[in-house]
Amino acid sequence: MYRSVTFFISALARFNNIFANSSFTKIRKLVETEKPNLDEEFAHDLEFAVACYVRLEIYMEKDGQEGFQCSDDNSQELIHQMIQLMGTDTPMDFLKIVMELQREVCFAIGKSNSNFVQWSPELDRLLVSFWLQNYDFTLWEATKIYNSENC
Repeated sequence: MYRSVTFFISALARFNNIFANSSFTKIRKLVETEKPNLDEEFAHDLEFAVACYVRLEIYMEKDGQEGFQCSDDNSQELIHQMIQLMGTDTPMDFLKIVMELQREVCFAIGKSNSNFVQWSPELDRLLVSFWLQNYDFTLWEATKIYNSENC
């Protein structure tokens, strides 16, 4: 899951003719070029995702660089383990960053009609909380969105 972040950053950098070994360098150069919609705040979020507190927590729990192996059959177990290790805030922040990065890559390459991309940033927290099976928060977020649209 966390390795895909570096792949998307590399794709975004290559698309903007930026070639560097480090994802951190690529992020900084992307901010300098201002070609994608990458401001300082989003760059900081991407650096968080690359440094990957999620990965650090998993490695610390397993005393080494062993990651989770997950198939569709045990994705529930992965979610449960992530929440046990980190609570809900860190996985939620990480997955929101990944969704924003996915949108930026799609915008950069001119793919604005993909069915596989969540195009409404205001729904990120709702969807991520649902994926993390935090249903109480999902309902709260859905109510907040519904009420804000009906004001």
